Amino acid sequence: MKKLISIILIAAAAVSVLVMPVSANAAAKQKVYKSGSFKYVTSAKAAKIVKYVGKGGKVTIPSKLGGKTVIGVAHDSFKNSKITSVKFPNTVTAIGNTAFDSCYSLRSVKLSNRLQSIGEYAFWACNELKSIKLPDSVKKIGRGLFLDCDVLKSVTLSKNITQIPDFCFSHTSIKSLTLPAACKKIGTHAFEESKLETLTLGKNFKTFSEEAFYFVSYLKKIKVSKNNPYYCSKDGVLYNKKMTELVLYPWANKAKEFTVPSTVKSIGDEAFHNSGWGATYLKKINLPKGLKRIGDYAFTCMEKLREAKIPSKVEYIGIEAFYETSISEVKIPKSVKYISDKAFSYTKAETIDVDPNPELELGEKVFAGCHKLTKVTLFPVKDSDGYTFHYCGHLEEVEIPDTITIIYEYDFYDCIFTEITIPDTVKKIETGAFGYEYIDPEGTYEIEDFTIRGSKGSAAEKYAKENGFTFEEI
Repeated sequence: MKKLISIILIAAAAVSVLVMPVSANAAAKQKVYKSGSFKYVTSAKAAKIVKYVGKGGKVTIPSKLGGKTVIGVAHDSFKNSKITSVKFPNTVTAIGNTAFDSCYSLRSVKLSNRLQSIGEYAFWACNELKSIKLPDSVKKIGRGLFLDCDVLKSVTLSKNITQIPDFCFSHTSIKSLTLPAACKKIGTHAFEESKLETLTLGKNFKTFSEEAFYFVSYLKKIKVSKNNPYYCSKDGVLYNKKMTELVLYPWANKAKEFTVPSTVKSIGDEAFHNSGWGATYLKKINLPKGLKRIGDYAFTCMEKLREAKIPSKVEYIGIEAFYETSISEVKIPKSVKYISDKAFSYTKAETIDVDPNPELELGEKVFAGCHKLTKVTLFPVKDSDGYTFHYCGHLEEVEIPDTITIIYEYDFYDCIFTEITIPDTVKKIETGAFGYEYIDPEGTYEIEDFTIRGSKGSAAEKYAKENGFTFEEI
């Protein structure tokens, strides 16, 4: 079942099919020979194994077959076999894609010290393999190399590896890993659902791909080489070199309160978020006075987070930045120019206070689903994608001040209040702004006996008549 899930995730992550550096299809066009437990093909000077046909157990790959030097192991050549160990001769320089895929009994691997490349998913689901050492001759490893190797705890990487590919250590039991100095990049989902606790970045490391640590809930500490020009680490937390951006907070850190250093100007995207869990212990985060940007998904799903006051210089609050946190009070300073989609959706906010700012723009559903809100005062914005207070199920009272000129589409859709007063300053009320509730997937329904109060000839009266609501002139 786990492998099926992995297949689905991989298919979603990439459209392209596997590339086969040592191709069985190509081999099929050549004459295939058999010697003992191995089928192989030959070229002028070398041989490549294309299929293992033995009964399993301990396997030593020969250095020669048919009088020619064995230099490669092809795609799928040992797939689903019952081998328990494999030892390579030092003549082998390449291992093909999925070569040892689903070798469920494989416990020991001794690689060639001249090996240069290992193909994609080569050891996928070898879930008895506990440790492996990649010789320094290896320069390239394929994506998903150790995917679903459940008990794999120890990996020594070649000093010449330049990147950790997509899904490489996903669903493994690795607790600690030191990247070689040559490694510059970690691919997407590289450590997904692994048991990684400590990661050490080398001096040339530069790039994390999106969701590299997807659901890595054990991460406690990130270390960085002092010679790295891009990153640094303080108390296990990852920052850019100048400590102006907090890049990644280790989610398994058990601190209940954290103070972001005063040098930090930006909280990076997903900095405290673990693609399903946030930093699980933090209840309070003290943000620095000079902070200007809170990135997308920065604090998403931090269910215990109750307090994170937004400093007066913040200009941008990202997508789902505080989504599903437990903050009870939201105060937006006038410095904020943009609040992105669902930034405070499904929080436990009881009060929302927005300082007037003529430049403020909103994404969609900024405060949607805040069920503890009972009263709100609408604030003016330069532009909005609407649904601002959608599905705030206990919102009973809405005040529209005379600074408001437009109420955007579905701003109060599916809220329970039954009456509202609209000042003459409001010149436009967009579709479904209020007066409607969602009942089931088959339709949207009017709130019974919904009443709108306003001046005769106003936008309020027009909206009431167009939607069939009761209008009371004031």
